[in-house]
Amino acid sequence: MDIGKRSALTLLGLVAFGALGVGSMRRASITHEEAGVVTTTPVTTSSTTTVDPTDLPDPTTDYKSIDEAKLDGNKAIGKTLFLKVWRGTTDATSVMLYGCGKLTGGFITVTYAIEMRPLVKAIPPTIPLQGHCPRVVIKLTGKEPYSNDFKGALSQIMDISPLPPETVPAGVDYVSMDDVNIDGKKAAGKIAQLRAYRSDLEEKKFTAYPCGHSGGLNFLYVTFTPAQKDVVKEFSNSIMSCETLKVKLMTQQAYSSTWTSQLLEVVKD
Repeated sequence: MDIGKRSALTLLGLVAFGALGVGSMRRASITHEEAGVVTTTPVTTSSTTTVDPTDLPDPTTDYKSIDEAKLDGNKAIGKTLFLKVWRGTTDATSVMLYGCGKLTGGFITVTYAIEMRPLVKAIPPTIPLQGHCPRVVIKLTGKEPYSNDFKGALSQIMDISPLPPETVPAGVDYVSMDDVNIDGKKAAGKIAQLRAYRSDLEEKKFTAYPCGHSGGLNFLYVTFTPAQKDVVKEFSNSIMSCETLKVKLMTQQAYSSTWTSQLLEVVKD
């Protein structure tokens, strides 16, 4: 495994809180419970007022930073952690979350229920340059093997809306690295069409970094034939001008979201 390039150093409970009063205008929400997952749907109490999820108060938890939990050592296991986060490596049942903001402390890998997947995918895969990192609640379930890092289970995600399913063109299986990694090794041999830019150009391969929401820490190695050299040479090497490439997915590297693939074509927009 290429440690230097590991993409990993690598939420559906939405808000379930009562009414929030603002002056003489009352804001409210309707709470639904389905399959053990609590969500909150904003409702309008006047023609101009709705609940903004980011206005809702922080949930009550045992800890508000990973470092704070680490100070309690094993006594923290079973307790709850509140964080603002962005995400790294994401697969079918787990996601690596990074603390966002001053003194939040490091990262933590958490499991999540299948019903949470559209929300997990909506968590920003990089630190937001504008706006705010979403809030999550995590139950600490233990520690990682061979380290002092906690692991946990995701129980609540706030401030974001579920990401809708991707629209996939005919003849293509994936248009996001999230969906590739969620399928894991089952994606081998299938076709992905991704917006990306290149780096680390070599004689027979280059590294492609996907752009857009499911880009983040993901990347893939793309092999090419001698006849494709000119196409590869002209392929964008800037995140400011991503292009669309179509690849055949070959193998997923162990313990990471890194893939090897074969270049099929550069799709002209």
